[in-house]
Amino acid sequence: MCSIEQFLEKFLFPQEMFNQKLSYLSGGELRRLQLIQILAAAPNFLLFDEPTNDFDIQTISILEDFLKDFDGCILAVSHDRAFLDSVTDFLFVFDGNGNISYFTGGYADYREYLSQKESAPSAKEKKPEADKGKKSSAPQKEEKKRLTFKEKQEFDGLLDVISTLEEEKAELEAFFSSPQAASSGAAIGEKQKRYEAVLALIQEKTKRWEYLAEFSV
Repeated sequence: MCSIEQFLEKFLFPQEMFNQKLSYLSGGELRRLQLIQILAAAPNFLLFDEPTNDFDIQTISILEDFLKDFDGCILAVSHDRAFLDSVTDFLFVFDGNGNISYFTGGYADYREYLSQKESAPSAKEKKPEADKGKKSSAPQKEEKKRLTFKEKQEFDGLLDVISTLEEEKAELEAFFSSPQAASSGAAIGEKQKRYEAVLALIQEKTKRWEYLAEFSV
């Protein structure tokens, strides 16, 4: 278990800041300090509600590294796919109709499972009984499309692209909710345009990943 000093240094508080007054800390530094206060108490159960909305990318990376070695239970609600894949090995899946299903694995595993499930032929797609009498020499169903080398490279890199976009989205959302946003003037308009573009890119890249995933197995 880390000492308080080790926690502080691990979460980006150098020794020269140890005696600094709280009133001189930024909002991000105060949030990090609150996180340290929780983790230093050695809990065995952690509950996170959109944790990556409150921290910068460097802090999120440090937190993920810490949670990978955490011996207790973590219950996290998050739209950050990279964070979920980093710290979770079991999912509670809400379908929007009051039903909850369970899945062993991370978020990327779950998306792959859905893609395979959706691409599997349904009972309606199976040949009718009348077709059984046809000769075995009848033309076979066209072989499933396989990814080209270029498409395989694209597919392998898409999750990283989506993860980077999700991180940028979280950073922009943190900016919009910060005190400096109110005094940013024209800059906030540019950030809003970028935010809308990032949302569109996340949707576009996710759809592309889902399409390529159908042919990756």
